[in-house]
Amino acid sequence: MAVASRIPPEVLEVIFAESNRNPYGVLPNQSPFHPYKATQDLASCSLVCRCWSPVAQAMLYRDVALTLGRRSPVEFLAFLQSTPHIASLIRRLLVHKNTGSLRRRGHDGECPALLVSVIGALPALSHLELAGFLLLGWPRDIPMTSQSINLAHLTLSRLSYNPISDPDRVPFDILSLFDIGRLVLDNNSFAYSIRNAHIASLLVRTGSGLPAVRELVLQDYDCFIEYNLKCGGLSVEHIRLLSITWTDTTLFKYAGLLINRYGAYATDVRLNICQAAGYKRSHGVGFWEPFSLAACTRIQRLRLSWQHSYLVRVPNEGYSEAYEAVLASTPPTLRELEFDFTAPLSDELRLTAPHVAQRIVQAAARFPGLGKVTLSILRPLTVGECTAVMNEFLPRGIVDRGLVRVEQKDECGYTQWPSATERLTFSVFLL
Repeated sequence: MAVASRIPPEVLEVIFAESNRNPYGVLPNQSPFHPYKATQDLASCSLVCRCWSPVAQAMLYRDVALTLGRRSPVEFLAFLQSTPHIASLIRRLLVHKNTGSLRRRGHDGECPALLVSVIGALPALSHLELAGFLLLGWPRDIPMTSQSINLAHLTLSRLSYNPISDPDRVPFDILSLFDIGRLVLDNNSFAYSIRNAHIASLLVRTGSGLPAVRELVLQDYDCFIEYNLKCGGLSVEHIRLLSITWTDTTLFKYAGLLINRYGAYATDVRLNICQAAGYKRSHGVGFWEPFSLAACTRIQRLRLSWQHSYLVRVPNEGYSEAYEAVLASTPPTLRELEFDFTAPLSDELRLTAPHVAQRIVQAAARFPGLGKVTLSILRPLTVGECTAVMNEFLPRGIVDRGLVRVEQKDECGYTQWPSATERLTFSVFLL
């Protein structure tokens, strides 16, 4: 053991990382506070000798998932308070529900004040994801914190929000609690029972200014953004990246409101309207007016999704029409353009390429400072194959200029939705 004690911590970290590898990249379905095999191996390593323990524990507790219904936030908070050295190691926390467990225990939702207490017990927390459970209103008898919670990344995904479930709770603006580097809002909605309820007032964190978010990622209409807008919204001047994925054509005006409100200071804009483009073969350019980027006067980078998959079967004319309108509205400050490009079969590449080429020609003519157009291949097409086909449909001047580049970002052939790529992936599943 004397030899083991002289192993550098960097070497131990590599050894432990390999022993803790999860080859499937998914959350193992294990009970809370019960590690799966790789985690058990890592926990055993932490008991071998004293010098191994700090390295092993730091990796063991770096990423933690709490399954509601199996272990309550009250129990988790008690655990953190009784082991502050463990609490100080947690960097990323996922709080999510297990449907079967919630049903068995008659679960009625989560108290936001209790969740804030859990977050407050984690001094090193940088990434937080709340997913798939019922969030209640703020308790009337508990003052809301006046200090903002600073996080590098916050994801709110598939939450159901019922702030008026009983008279002892009040509606509140959850976004007012945070200052965030990257905020991801993915399909959060009001509980069915209150969708048409009139909310007279909202509780917000008392403090200076509006909540600051550097990168805002939205998937369709979101109940938390709606409440936040009623309370003054986010700090516009902090937003540098604005990403919107939109599928609901009935709420296009809502998407336009968000672009106009939060696009003024954004230098990086990302749009995915693939499903929306597939409802009809042709909408007319005016149909896409809500996605005008005229308000994005500082835009330098624009990424557009052009995705064909088994879920989204859209004629290329639909994409071309939509993004023709988007590019026509984009201010001339654009420097980089990217297409997230997929084609399930290689022969479909030749059918899609002429339409993509039209939009590249449009961009080259419209933006004098355009220095790079990237085609990001998310299917197992080779870079050489894609480049050769695209060059057939691009003017010689654009080809010779070297404006268009092809990058292969996903060799496994699986197209991930933008919302899925924003989700935190936890290789250590402890709680």
